Amino acid sequence: MRRPSCENGLRSPVDVKSVIDSIYNGFLLAVPKSRRSREKRATRRFGWTKVQDWMTPRRNLVECLDCGEWHEGHTICGQLH
Repeated sequence: MRRPSCENGLRSPVDVKSVIDSIYNGFLLAVPKSRRSREKRATRRFGWTKVQDWMTPRRNLVECLDCGEWHEGHTICGQLH
């Protein structure tokens, strides 16, 4: 089966559009308009709010009754007994 082509031997834009429609099924994926700079990327990853969370001491630590290790109150002890 041969595809229809224009006089100059190139495929017509209708064929390309139908191929694109069949690949993307009617929608395109979202992509950013511009590249994110190193500074903005670092701020997003290691901004002050995340550093503040890391530096804040934990207040929900409890001592295990079996082994004496400290762990978070809502978790079980990580030591194998």
